[in-house]
Amino acid sequence: LAGRTGETALYLASQEGHVDVVSALCKGSDCPINTRAEGLVSPLFMAAHTGNLGVAKALCTAKNVDLNIVNHAGATPLSTATQCMHTEIAKFLLAAKANVNAITDNHISPLKIAVLTKNTELADLYIKSGANVHFKRSENAHDSPESKHFYDNANVLAEAAALNCDAPMLKLLMEHKVDPTLQTENGQSVVSVLKDQFDTTVEELLAGAIPEHVI
Repeated sequence: LAGRTGETALYLASQEGHVDVVSALCKGSDCPINTRAEGLVSPLFMAAHTGNLGVAKALCTAKNVDLNIVNHAGATPLSTATQCMHTEIAKFLLAAKANVNAITDNHISPLKIAVLTKNTELADLYIKSGANVHFKRSENAHDSPESKHFYDNANVLAEAAALNCDAPMLKLLMEHKVDPTLQTENGQSVVSVLKDQFDTTVEELLAGAIPEHVI
């Protein structure tokens, strides 16, 4: 069954957070688990967006659930859970074998989203789970957008962490041997960003000296 605008009963139950209803519907052989009405997303995508872990788990019991289904921008449920800072759902999806290297149409990875949202726990988990990222100086460059396998540039991520004055994230990336003096394509480095934007140093930031005007 579907609503007047194409929403299925499964989609509506997922949206409203009715775990028992979702579980029951997912047992059906014709469960519309990957169905998307026009202008809408899949039920799993909805669960990732709203942060309902119970619904996400119930949906993943359905046969043929697509963990990497995308929305209009190419984002997956894992990317969305990361963006919305629903850490437990992101961890669940990753454990369920969601693709940690699925990038959006704008070449944004779950790892980069975790860095931009200051989620050190997920960034660390994604790196340990095989996120495509170049840490070595000899490799530290973005692949061509046409490349089959896109790799994040660790120094670009570290520069973003510096702009956020995110000491835990910067510490994590430096533990992976990111060179804070290495310039990226825009001519900036972690050192220069901290100096120019906040008049501070890597050492001061990592020691807990957050600039006064940083929220």
